[in-house]
Amino acid sequence: MEKNFTSATFPARRRRDIWELSTHHHCSIVGTCLTIGEARAIGKRVGARCPNPDDLDSTIHSILVRESSTKNTVSVLLNKTLNKKYESSIRIFKRCKSAEEIKNLWRESFDFGNIPGPYWAALSHPDIDYEVTIKIYSDVHMLSHLVGSSNRADIARLSELELELADALEKNGSLISRNQKKLKQLRDEINCNQEKICNLERENSNLKVRLFSDPPSQSVEEINKEFSQGVLLSGENYPALLSEPVQSESKIVRHNLRLVDEIEKANGEKRELRSKFEAAQDELDGVQAELESANSFIQTFISKNNSDVPKCNLYGKCILYIGGREGNICRMCDLVNKMNGRLIHHDGGKEDSLTKLKGAISSADAVIFPVDCVSHSSALEAKKLCKKMVKPYMPIRSSSLSSLVTGLAEFKFDDNNRNDKEKESNKP
Repeated sequence: MEKNFTSATFPARRRRDIWELSTHHHCSIVGTCLTIGEARAIGKRVGARCPNPDDLDSTIHSILVRESSTKNTVSVLLNKTLNKKYESSIRIFKRCKSAEEIKNLWRESFDFGNIPGPYWAALSHPDIDYEVTIKIYSDVHMLSHLVGSSNRADIARLSELELELADALEKNGSLISRNQKKLKQLRDEINCNQEKICNLERENSNLKVRLFSDPPSQSVEEINKEFSQGVLLSGENYPALLSEPVQSESKIVRHNLRLVDEIEKANGEKRELRSKFEAAQDELDGVQAELESANSFIQTFISKNNSDVPKCNLYGKCILYIGGREGNICRMCDLVNKMNGRLIHHDGGKEDSLTKLKGAISSADAVIFPVDCVSHSSALEAKKLCKKMVKPYMPIRSSSLSSLVTGLAEFKFDDNNRNDKEKESNKP
């Protein structure tokens, strides 16, 4: 018999946990509010097993639905996951003070296409009644039938995107770990170089003081007492130097020349260390920029609704990428291949001659280049040739993968337009 949620059943203003809801709603909650990747993650944590890999998702779904009827390890983990994932929706629905307000807010979210978060927030709301619960459940139930009959391709694509997202999150975690280690190593190296530079600067200053200081105006006895019985900078006895003025002057000159050589050597080491320091700083800035770009791409992918994620299909088009970093080209080729396209690369004149740029643009369907990693001459030449050949071109913000994805999404390639052009070219 369906549970009738009265105000006496639960403490006032306390949201319901999943095991406190009707068992008739558990299947729709698990199926609607959890992605395949999230369900697999929970199943892995609770040790779900299935002999046939093709039945793994349905097995995990059945386990989660069955265990949701009582409070246990699985249901507590599931409840915690839903509350954390839909915290913003729960906060919005918390402002509702009656079942009618919950119903109206649900209808607004449903019409807008925002289903999972409001569905969980509404069913677990402390002020919902039986009639509104049935209404909301019926909306989701009928929607599942419509989606199952008309959008199977979208569901398959959604599952693929969820798996790609899980894989991207895992790779991002490993990338963050590696970059943090590299950042620490670079910071340690920079600190070491800075300490060496400071030591060399102090040594250089001392050498200059010793070289350009005025000769002492003390007596021989005072000098002998101050410098341990007459041992001066040259290591000779000062009275002996006084008795041999010519030899003393020659030794002082040689000593000063040695000091000059030591100063030049210290300055050379200082310049070398400063160059290493600047190179390490540049490398550190590059790693930080790459890490920020990866985090921005993943956060953008997570924060956007799946319906808003651009499904970029290049329809077999050839994209010319000018400039960029050599280390990213292979990953960019793989990314464009997944988008049903082909990527060719011109380094912007580093090794590839600019005279080859015209042939590369003529063989491409569109041109894209990062403004932060391409020469001005290459960018200007590419723009001029694209306008002359009537080729679309797109300058992007940086040489990162996320900027490439954003730029490719701006190209409006249409499969129907391509078929129309093919038909026109076949006309006599």
